[in-house]
Amino acid sequence: MGDGFELSVSAVSGLADAFADQQQRFHQLGGPLRDAAATIDTGDAGLDAETRAVIGRVNTMLGLIGDTWDRLAGAVDTVVDNVQQTDQQVAGSYRELLDGVAGTGTAQNVPMA
Repeated sequence: MGDGFELSVSAVSGLADAFADQQQRFHQLGGPLRDAAATIDTGDAGLDAETRAVIGRVNTMLGLIGDTWDRLAGAVDTVVDNVQQTDQQVAGSYRELLDGVAGTGTAQNVPMA
C-alpha cells in the first residue's frame, strides 16, 4: 500500500462489498418511513402534511445515500478490475521482453505473481 501502488485485491473487493451491502440498508429504511408517514393523523391537516413532507425528504435523502454508496461500490470494483488487467498486461509484456533477450532464458524461469 502507499506510493508503491501495491493493492490488496481482497481488501479492496471487501470494501466494495461493504458499500454494496450498506446501500441496501439505506433503501430498506424507506419502507418503514413511508408506512409511518401514511399513518400520521394529529388532527391538524397542515401539521400532518408538513410532517409527511419532512419524512418524504428524509426518505429521498436515504435513497440518494444508498444510490451513492452503490456507485462507490461499482467504482471500487472497476478499480480492482483495472488494476488486475493492467498487472496482467505488464506481466505479459515483461515475459515478452525476457523471451526476446538472448541468453536470459525464458519467462518461464522467472517467477511472476
